[in-house]
Amino acid sequence: MIDVALELLRSELDTFVSNRLQIPGDEPRVHMCPVVDEAGRTAIPVNTLGLSLINLEEDRVNQPVASKQIADRMTQLSVPSKITAFVMIAANFKDYAEALKMLACVMELIQSKPVLTPVNVPQMDDKVDKLSLQMCSYRLEELKDIWSFLGGRYHPSIVLKVKGIIIDAQQVLHYGERVKSFNIRKWLGT
Repeated sequence: MIDVALELLRSELDTFVSNRLQIPGDEPRVHMCPVVDEAGRTAIPVNTLGLSLINLEEDRVNQPVASKQIADRMTQLSVPSKITAFVMIAANFKDYAEALKMLACVMELIQSKPVLTPVNVPQMDDKVDKLSLQMCSYRLEELKDIWSFLGGRYHPSIVLKVKGIIIDAQQVLHYGERVKSFNIRKWLGT
């Protein structure tokens, strides 16, 4: 599900940037890839944007247990996990001004479509209900730490918080007989 959501974001960014800047050709301008390869070199193709997952966080919200009736039995299902992905979009361009122009386009997409839904993204996979996009702000020290952690040289970049990823195994936790009646007096012993 994470891959489906991030590919949707990559595709939407690629289409938006290509249309906005009137870039000819079918060559992708946004790639889903790590920031660096195993040797520590930049893995983002030259003159493109790289979209990389840098962290996942579970949204801890008390959710009711999902129950479903099958014949005369009740089943208790695992509760879906709501995931927030932190995604870095880094620009690897020979021309610094071009890198900044591409990042500005990314910001324009986030400003114009802060929530991706099937209404504004018709090709959206039916596994994805909606994705909320929000830019993250970091102090210089935090940004340095992120790039050090990733093991790469700094490139102009944006970190996005992507909310709305649902992980649902639909695992049955247990079966039980359906309660048909309940006598409170008997339960209280009166």
